[in-house]
Amino acid sequence: MTAWEALRQAEPRLSLREAGLLLALAWGMRDSREVWLAGGRELPPDVLAGFRKNLRRRAADEPYAYIAGRAHFWDLDLEVGPGVLCPRPETEHLVEAILGLELAAGSIVADIGTGSGAIALAVKSERPDLSVVATDASREALLLAERNARRLGLDVRFLWGDLLRPLATHHVAPAVIAMNPPYVAREDALTGTSFEPAGALFGGRDGLSCYRHLADEAAIMLPRGGHLVVEIGAGRAEAVRQVVAKRMAVDAVAVERDLAGHERVMTFRRCG
Repeated sequence: MTAWEALRQAEPRLSLREAGLLLALAWGMRDSREVWLAGGRELPPDVLAGFRKNLRRRAADEPYAYIAGRAHFWDLDLEVGPGVLCPRPETEHLVEAILGLELAAGSIVADIGTGSGAIALAVKSERPDLSVVATDASREALLLAERNARRLGLDVRFLWGDLLRPLATHHVAPAVIAMNPPYVAREDALTGTSFEPAGALFGGRDGLSCYRHLADEAAIMLPRGGHLVVEIGAGRAEAVRQVVAKRMAVDAVAVERDLAGHERVMTFRRCG
């Protein structure tokens, strides 16, 4: 069977683009462009078997990133796995919001619930003069994030624990607290997420539970003029604003939209 024939067989279930990525993965190629160039070649039996295995995994809604074991975020190639959320392109807007702040060299940026380390590593790659700390309640996630940091040669400090508690334990005083919290309401169904950790997706009955806990702790940890930067779900800006403002005195709130026009990132500045 040629590569083209294998791709055509997969087409009813997947787009040609995604099928091409899965075949490139099984064939040890860098990307699907190499598959198109080799379209008339016969597939070695082991490559065909690997491709069909990849197809079965993807047909079961396993994310491509888990099948490949990596994901692209910002300009970084990250290792990912079932213990962490697959980095989304929308979260790059959170990185942009952090980089848009006027931060002096040496300022501490804390990425809470870092997962694969995507946010922390992207910020450090752009602002090596900042001190970046990342926390996670999952030791498995922290080990993976540390591997990404070592491979990329980025100096990020990783601390184990829930939300801001490890910062307090290690006497870390951040100028910026950033998080992509779980913000999907428990009753809202999401397709294609059954393989990802529920704790990184679902934010309680109304999707706001993590914002409440985060704001409670940020009210203690953030200094005057410090910033809380969070990702939000579409249409949730006012709900999140009310949650944070009820728990922390703020004198500025900014909302940024993603490329689809949805509210995606909120930045709060704490006042005295």
